Amino acid sequence: MAEEKEKKKEEEYEELVKKLKKAIEELSDEERKALKELFKEARKALKLKKLAEKEAMRDAWERYKRRHLQ
Repeated sequence: MAEEKEKKKEEEYEELVKKLKKAIEELSDEERKALKELFKEARKALKLKKLAEKEAMRDAWERYKRRHLQ
């Protein structure tokens, strides 16, 4: 049962990848450049979000230690 679900998800993923590749091929050079920039900015934003979450967890741990472990 779990294997079937996993296989179905993989097939759906592969189908989406094919559709995305086809859609990208149909874009003009200018649109591709804009899409590339968009993904670049999205990666930066994701890295910043992960960093902020990591710092928030560290701050929460420090507060917990100060309150409960001393």
